[in-house]
Amino acid sequence: MSRDQIQQLTDAVAALQEGFQHFAAQQLVYQAAVTELVRLNPSKPAIAAVLRNSVHEALAQTAGQPRQGFDAAITLALASLLEAAGQPPQHGPDDA
Repeated sequence: MSRDQIQQLTDAVAALQEGFQHFAAQQLVYQAAVTELVRLNPSKPAIAAVLRNSVHEALAQTAGQPRQGFDAAITLALASLLEAAGQPPQHGPDDA
C-alpha cells in the first residue's frame, strides 16, 4: 500500500469519526428534547402506545438483518421515553 493510499484511508477514517461525533452530539440533544416534551405532554399514555408500536414495527422490519447493537440501543431509547411518559417498561421493547 502506498503512502498516498494510507493517507487517503487515514483522512477517510478521520472524516467518519468527525461525522459520527457530530451525529452523536445531535442525538444527545434530540433525545433530551424529546424526553422533556414527552414528560410534559398530557397525552402520555397515547404517546407510550405509539412508541411501543413504533419499536415493534422497527424490530419486525429489521428481523433477520444484521443489527449489532441495534436491539440494545432501541431498548434503551424506548425505556427512556416510556419512563418520561410515566410508563417504564417491564420487559424491554416487547412490554406492550
